Amino acid sequence: MLERRLENGFFLAVLLVASVALIWIVLPFFGAILWGVIAAILFAPFNERLLAHMPNRRNTSALITLGVIVAIVVVPATILGALLVQEATTLYDKVRTGQIDFVEIFRHFRLILPDWLDRMLQRVGLADLERMRAHLVSGLTDSFQTVAAQALTIGQGALAFFVTVSVALYLTFFLLRDGRKLGNNIDRAIPLSPQTRHALAARFIAVTRATINGSLVVAIVQGMIGGIIFWFLDIPGALLWAVTMAFFSLLPAIGTGLIWVPVSLYLLASGQVWQGVTLVFCGIFIIGMVDNVLRPVLVGRDTRMPDYVVLISTLGGLDIFGFNGIVIGPVIAAVFLSVWEIFSILANGGKLVIYNHHDYNYDAFWNYLVTENVTIINQTPPVFENLLLHQEALCKLKHHLSLRLIIFGGAPLYPKHLEPWIKIFGDNNPQIYNMYGITETTVHTTYQQITKQIVTSNKSLIGRPIPGVKIELRDEQRNLITSPNIIGEIFNMSQ
Repeated sequence: MLERRLENGFFLAVLLVASVALIWIVLPFFGAILWGVIAAILFAPFNERLLAHMPNRRNTSALITLGVIVAIVVVPATILGALLVQEATTLYDKVRTGQIDFVEIFRHFRLILPDWLDRMLQRVGLADLERMRAHLVSGLTDSFQTVAAQALTIGQGALAFFVTVSVALYLTFFLLRDGRKLGNNIDRAIPLSPQTRHALAARFIAVTRATINGSLVVAIVQGMIGGIIFWFLDIPGALLWAVTMAFFSLLPAIGTGLIWVPVSLYLLASGQVWQGVTLVFCGIFIIGMVDNVLRPVLVGRDTRMPDYVVLISTLGGLDIFGFNGIVIGPVIAAVFLSVWEIFSILANGGKLVIYNHHDYNYDAFWNYLVTENVTIINQTPPVFENLLLHQEALCKLKHHLSLRLIIFGGAPLYPKHLEPWIKIFGDNNPQIYNMYGITETTVHTTYQQITKQIVTSNKSLIGRPIPGVKIELRDEQRNLITSPNIIGEIFNMSQ
């Protein structure tokens, strides 16, 4: 017994040392690994759709997906970086030659300030315009001289950036190709029950994808719209302002306002009234509304974090991890909240309610879902379709339901019948899954998420096997089916 314990202890020590050593070795490529994993998670659905059209061609599918990533992410980012450097240089030349005079801008701005605020600026030493001019020009000059003096360092940085991007893309290819196999290996290695492992893995992927979509995509859209508005108003350095707004939009609620509010005040103070009014209008009703409209669609109600959590975790991530913290901070916060939520469910359990469909009072049923904060419905499709007849009640409950999952089983599903639900709630809040298997004994073997595309096409797909279940598809003669679009039976081959 003692020998066995010593053997186990020694093996755990070796495991710990080997893990720490590997982390130490790959730490220089932490950023590349992070963005490779992020790219694989974001583009995995696209890769899965390609695989559905070309089964057993994982290399080709992963290469096509990688080409799409390069075309829509890497190439535009490289071009944007080059244009940004060029515009920053041009802006500096305008400041140095006096075409952009910050002193004159500040003088115009002071003219519209109340007397008490002007006196406050004088007390803190911000009224000495010439000294401000000297500091600004000196600071900009020193910055550009430093950049020029470190051209070699920049070249080395460019080489390091190229290596980082190459490693990230290389890793992304293998994660796309072998991601499911790697995921299963990691899943089996985690010393938790299968239900807890699957819940953690699904929640991690969901919150990661939602957080990235809700942060980076919104930032890109807000920056692009802001840049177009600045360009239309003929404000110098529109591209520079666009990138700055995209960066600040990662801070919820106040982000882009830190840029367009001061600029609009300057335009009003300098007599450019229509430009200032236009920028205020666009800032409130276009740039600002992007966050309110687009983020809930991308993130979803069940994975969205409070704005204060996003703000604090983003700032903390930037402070600890640098630029990578833009993603790491919110993802860590989201996973933290999810883990504690799952722990609460495991510790306290849930409440199971069984309704007799013969006694359904539809209004009472929907109201019960709201008052009891029901998160999961497991229902047969025909009964659920009857619930959809009361669309007025559904529209009223849209923002009050806590549902996260609707699971169908026990009867055939005709996706077209779900159109009323999809029009009101979409296909992500809550997510809808259909289970397939032996109906008579309710032995489920596969599951398929129901999306808008499936509802529109009205095709009932069998989906993928439940984790731990092995299936085979056979035709009427019980021959193995290897090609798509052939009708057959599901055989559960699990031991």
